[in-house]
Amino acid sequence: MGKSCKVVVCGLAAVGKTAVLEQLLYANHIVGSEPMETLEDIYIGSIETDRGVREQVRFYDTRGLRDGVEFPRHYYSFADGFDWSIV
Repeated sequence: MGKSCKVVVCGLAAVGKTAVLEQLLYANHIVGSEPMETLEDIYIGSIETDRGVREQVRFYDTRGLRDGVEFPRHYYSFADGFDWSIV
């Protein structure tokens, strides 16, 4: 197993951050299913690179942002990358 990296998935509330992760990692998102508010979840995926090395990726699914609420600063200190979901 190669290195591990951390990706924080952030965005506004109810844009489908969790749905994208569920479909990407498990292929089990059901369109039209009842949405549930996420507080914080961690998904772990194993990805094979073009060099044939498997790397572990931890996706931090964050709570949706609302007007007047600042993104929690502790995520900035440990993330290797950010995915901002706007759809």
